[in-house]
Amino acid sequence: MPNIFNTSRHFLPSIIPGQFVVTMREDIPNLNDILERILPPLRNSSGLEEVIRFDGLFKGFTFRARRKKAQPLLLQALLALPFIKAIEPDQLFYPELASVNSIGGKWEVPTGIFRMQSAQYNRNANELAWVQPNVTNKEVVVAVLDTGIDAGHPDLVNNVVGGLSFVGEDPLEDLNGHGTHVAGTISANNNGFGTSGAYPGTKVFALQVFNKLGTGSTSSIVSAINWLASNGRASKIRVANMSLGGPSSVAVCNAVYWAIKAGITFVVAAGNQGRSMLGSSPANCADTLAVTSVSDYDGLPGGFGTPVNETDLDDTYTDFSNWGSSATAARTIAGPGRLILSTWSRKACGTYGMQCVSWGPWAFLSGTSMAAPHVASVVARCYRAGVCNSNNGTELARIMALTRDFNLANPGYGFLGDPSRPVSGKYFGYMVWGNRW
Repeated sequence: MPNIFNTSRHFLPSIIPGQFVVTMREDIPNLNDILERILPPLRNSSGLEEVIRFDGLFKGFTFRARRKKAQPLLLQALLALPFIKAIEPDQLFYPELASVNSIGGKWEVPTGIFRMQSAQYNRNANELAWVQPNVTNKEVVVAVLDTGIDAGHPDLVNNVVGGLSFVGEDPLEDLNGHGTHVAGTISANNNGFGTSGAYPGTKVFALQVFNKLGTGSTSSIVSAINWLASNGRASKIRVANMSLGGPSSVAVCNAVYWAIKAGITFVVAAGNQGRSMLGSSPANCADTLAVTSVSDYDGLPGGFGTPVNETDLDDTYTDFSNWGSSATAARTIAGPGRLILSTWSRKACGTYGMQCVSWGPWAFLSGTSMAAPHVASVVARCYRAGVCNSNNGTELARIMALTRDFNLANPGYGFLGDPSRPVSGKYFGYMVWGNRW
């Protein structure tokens, strides 16, 4: 069975042959009327086959060009239409996972939660009060756009409030595991076994955009974001976590724009290729909180906790992490992303090269995928406190100001690579702070 958790996916072919995503003007009066007028002649002349129709705040469609020789003329004809903004290949996207290392004891609060000060520093396993108590209401929900969530996981009991699949699988089963890990970092219950999330008990909603092999597409992601833009607020979703990445996409960024206009804040992984995030979506989408990765091993600042077998030093930017620039400084933030313990799908332990810890469905993973949900938990806190409350935009400016001000007031809190200790040509942002609300 193949090991799908490799770190070299960005070298794989990413284009779905013959399939394209069309972004249309948002002010068109009736998408269905227009498509029913223009598509039938193109089906006959060029072999166009419609795959998905996006009729929400984001408007467009995905099509397959059956006749390869007719593709250039077909694309030319479509681009000449005044209501079409852009056409791009339908491309593959993947979770932003860098490595797996499943070790540890039977009850452990992840060091990242201590590092961002969401919990007091105390390792007494019998004393649970130092972790945030479980959230008891459902007023703020975090959407997890990923491989699904194992809704029956013992550490996620009562936390998964719904799910939809855009890849034809069960969104509340998660045969891959990555989405369950992300959800656990946000919301795993403080119950004395397994682990705890950064905001335990937070309600999460599974939007499944990847199949069990961890593969999704521009189309599946745009479909999920478009659903969020139209329906997310009715499901009390205020935060969307996207621990994923792929090629730069006009369609993805346009869909994100409309979901943000609906009052949802997007937290996205910066990526794990050790390069600028500007070439990858959704990290390069405007008004998203793009999260880079920090290595932390002891839950404390200061850089004193590096294990002997680790090459990434404690309290430094992680070597795999993508970075931003001065142009993205207003939305680039850092979070713990190295050796993060969280929940794993019960049906995914031992599959596709993944080994859980010896005592059950939990695992240590590394990646900006793991850093992003730490930040998403802080955004959820802000909404629950009523401080974040915009109905037609993102709250990233409020989160960024909180983070910057705390770091500047506490210079020992940060890490090597932050704006106070910068690395030339690479912008990783300030370390998220998780103890405000």
